[in-house]
Amino acid sequence: MVLISSQPTDEGTVKNDPAAKLARKRLSVLERAQHLGSVAVACRHSSMDRTSSSSKRRFQLQGLEGLKDLLPIAKSHPHTTLDEVVQLIVSLAYEPPAWGCNRISNHLALAGVAISFPTVQHILNKQSFAT
Repeated sequence: MVLISSQPTDEGTVKNDPAAKLARKRLSVLERAQHLGSVAVACRHSSMDRTSSSSKRRFQLQGLEGLKDLLPIAKSHPHTTLDEVVQLIVSLAYEPPAWGCNRISNHLALAGVAISFPTVQHILNKQSFAT
């Protein structure tokens, strides 16, 4: 029973793309593990860690693309401050320029927008308001 079969690829793209090279190396480890019957032995021979079991599952689901490195972080954060609130903070920083982060945070709390003063400071720093 063959679980893994290598797919022909354009060798030119493998030479130019480091992610594709790593994917091909992981594929060869998976093929060696299937031949030897042991992932640990195949990884030891190839000087790779034992993440090949998850690589095998990703290869079966996504093909060669699944063997490339995954992004280490999420694309967006679920608790990101809304753009409207950021614009409100920036406008409050312009209106009375003497207001600090605590005062802006308290003013927004009175308006019904709950945001901490460290978050206000972070937003102002990102918007180049830091002094």
